[in-house]
Amino acid sequence: MCVYSYAHLPCSHAEVLCTLVLLPDLRSQVRTSFKKKTCNPKFDETFVFQVPVKDFEERILKLTACDVDRLRRHNVIGHVIYPLKTSGVLADNAECGKKITVIRDLDLDDCIENSSEDKGELLISMTYNAGTERLNVGVYEGRNIKKIVESKNANFYAKVALMKNHCIVKSKRTDTIKDDRNPKFNESLSFKQPNENSLMNVCIVVSIFQNLHAQRDKMVGRVVIGPYMFARGKELEHWNEVMTKPLENITYWHNIT
Repeated sequence: MCVYSYAHLPCSHAEVLCTLVLLPDLRSQVRTSFKKKTCNPKFDETFVFQVPVKDFEERILKLTACDVDRLRRHNVIGHVIYPLKTSGVLADNAECGKKITVIRDLDLDDCIENSSEDKGELLISMTYNAGTERLNVGVYEGRNIKKIVESKNANFYAKVALMKNHCIVKSKRTDTIKDDRNPKFNESLSFKQPNENSLMNVCIVVSIFQNLHAQRDKMVGRVVIGPYMFARGKELEHWNEVMTKPLENITYWHNIT
């Protein structure tokens, strides 16, 4: 696999690189060298991924363009997703050894600031234990949670769901915290995670509800943390860090949407 170049990147620090990963194996990630003082970098670098023929059409190549600031922090510019099954390499009439050149636009969704109304934030931690195949989700606290029904008290609880292919596998909820728009939940919920080969098909959804007693509870909003199929921005970054740092407790503030 050869990365040639990007053109007209919306970069701000004029130092960019590209990371490549062959999903669902996050451990296969590689990256190009840095290119300085240009928003039209030319890499011309080649990488080799070992893929069994039987798995070829299930793999997805993901390229991520990153802008690097002076503190060496990587800020995602955008992504390109390329399912290998679209390459036609395994077609009956495919020419053996033929080079395929692909040009794609970057998906810049991660860079577009969320302009929706402010519903507040949640402090969420996650830990993945590959040995026990368990995913622990900590819902610590909320900040400036929006009341859906202003006439009612600010009573909130969180519901955490493990989703697979958009279906709920298991859900659990915290206790209700009363009269507080900055609720301190401080609860950890554990889920039995599918094996590692299934991790690209699952995500965690944390929903916040306003408890209305005599009325039906109203959902304020939610946070979806998962792989690229389900999440973008900080939520995708959180998931990737958890998957690449097993047994570490990774904590992020997330906007409720």
